[in-house]
Amino acid sequence: MSTVKKSFPVRFFRFASNWNERNKKIRKQTISIDPQGKIYFNSLAVGFPELGATISPLNREIPLVVRADGNIRLQIFIDVLDLLNRGGFKKVAIQTRTSR
Repeated sequence: MSTVKKSFPVRFFRFASNWNERNKKIRKQTISIDPQGKIYFNSLAVGFPELGATISPLNREIPLVVRADGNIRLQIFIDVLDLLNRGGFKKVAIQTRTSR
């Protein structure tokens, strides 16, 4: 028994030429607040005034994770969340501890 193979044209999906560059910009970023209230963007120490300038050029759809020590002053945490809200960031998550 012989098998007949027919060929036919196949259109493959194509990614945009700048897909990798756009995808790099979508990776989540982390804002951390240590027990002394110092703020870090990813692992870079920034003050509160510098945080606004640091996040300003970011895509507003980028996922941001806010991590804060449980012993910080609540106002510092609120100020960071307010900055993100005023900046128009839509994907903000708060990292929490799962159990005590």
